[in-house]
Amino acid sequence: MTRTFGFSLSILAIAVLAQAAPKWKMELFADAHMSSCAISYNAPGIMQIHVFHTGDEPSAGSVFALYPPPCLVGAIWLTDVVIPPFLSLLSTQNQHGLHVAYAGCQSLPAYIGYVNFWVTDNSVSCCEFLVADPVHPSTGLDAVACDLSTLFHVEPGRAIINETLNCPCQEPVAVEETTWGQIKALYR
Repeated sequence: MTRTFGFSLSILAIAVLAQAAPKWKMELFADAHMSSCAISYNAPGIMQIHVFHTGDEPSAGSVFALYPPPCLVGAIWLTDVVIPPFLSLLSTQNQHGLHVAYAGCQSLPAYIGYVNFWVTDNSVSCCEFLVADPVHPSTGLDAVACDLSTLFHVEPGRAIINETLNCPCQEPVAVEETTWGQIKALYR
């Protein structure tokens, strides 16, 4: 009986810990206002991808990478621009990724900054650019809790370069058919 009770408490503790993990995401946008995940360009030149840490709880830092996708032929990383007062170490191209320490416990969304790429191919359409997990096995796509001792996984965001109707940057919202009576029944 005691063993069963202990096992039940262990399962409950795991469930509580799983629910306690924040829902964080590293998201990519065309500008510093989070207005669109569609990045458009039609000539060789500098392309900026803006990075935000979003989520339901504050954070003290993050680790991520931003490698050019194979569909973006000839893309060359130029620089990471981290917006003060954040501090950074390494780069988005490093095998350990870009490590960003926030100025204390940061409310989200947090604008981290942008990454500049030199792009030579202007014929690309529907090219998906993903926030990446650094390639080094000891580093993950993570963020630091405000207690400075707990790492949590961060969901990767994406941007679409030169989106098309068949390839939108935002996922469509799931809907299901219903009747007016079913909608009214929700509020009774």
